Amino acid sequence: MKDQEYDYFYDDEQDAKYCYPGTNVLKNKLDIRDLDTLHEAERDYSAVRQAELVGQGVTGDFSFKHLCSIHKHLFSDVYSWAGKTRTVDISKGTIFCLVQFIESQFDDLYRKLKKENFLADITDKEEMSERLAYYLGEINMIHPFRDDHVIIRTKLEKFRKSRG
Repeated sequence: MKDQEYDYFYDDEQDAKYCYPGTNVLKNKLDIRDLDTLHEAERDYSAVRQAELVGQGVTGDFSFKHLCSIHKHLFSDVYSWAGKTRTVDISKGTIFCLVQFIESQFDDLYRKLKKENFLADITDKEEMSERLAYYLGEINMIHPFRDDHVIIRTKLEKFRKSRG
């Protein structure tokens, strides 16, 4: 069955740096050239890595450096660029943060989250959901990595578990 979630081309031709020529298949350590097969492998490898993180507990300060280390842990089996900030501007229906602003935009968002005490003072589940949605939406728009779907879920799981 075709993986609809990944049935797209990023709009910017610069993205060819990350994809096999003429395709939207990301270059990968496994040299998989079929999109569905790649995403199956990505899910399998990252599921193991995500289970490791959940089992060990995700510790750290959720800074940009920390986010990069989590991303590297999750995706390094599949991608050589895991944990590294993307180097091309990309869009998918909307323009994501330009490369030169990724780190500064994340740092601004991190300062906001820190000012909110990392949401630790929120007891209302609806308010928590709203704040999590805001921060996860902002992280998605910054889009620091070329591919980062699992990282967002991992961070959400960490927050959810820490907040009950």
